[in-house]
Amino acid sequence: MAFVNILLTFLRERQESVLLCILGLSLLLLVVVIRLRHGVRRLRRMGLGVVDGETGRFLREELQTIADNLSALSGKLDDLRQQHVDLNTRQQSCIQRVGMVRFDAFDDVGGEQSFALALLDADNNGVVLSNLYGRMDSRAYAKPVTGGASEHSLSTEEQEAIRKAATL
Repeated sequence: MAFVNILLTFLRERQESVLLCILGLSLLLLVVVIRLRHGVRRLRRMGLGVVDGETGRFLREELQTIADNLSALSGKLDDLRQQHVDLNTRQQSCIQRVGMVRFDAFDDVGGEQSFALALLDADNNGVVLSNLYGRMDSRAYAKPVTGGASEHSLSTEEQEAIRKAATL
């Protein structure tokens, strides 16, 4: 209760200053309210302009352009998806696995100049190439490979080359 008495005494002694402060705050609040009302009117006009008039026509044209672009991009995306599927299908039959074994085919020739080279696709289909190097001549062989095996007889080196390629 004492605090209230002290406060009332303070306000009575400075009554004119307090009234001037209240008047100043009231005027400031009035200015803020007028500006807010003006801003609300401007926003309403802009909102109506989106639907009607020049601004609305411009906005509709822009939205239509964006929709057309999205439609074109969607078509291009479908084309790219189909190309991706086609490439994946074609890739399965491409050479993806390579295995090579070097060896000495004859006792009188060193340096591992002979080789067996297996070239396989994703399903282990392809070919094994062999080259037998000798001092007087050289022989080359090509044997088809299906599923990692061949219907032709394979040397140990050819089998090793196929095994190396198939394990990649």
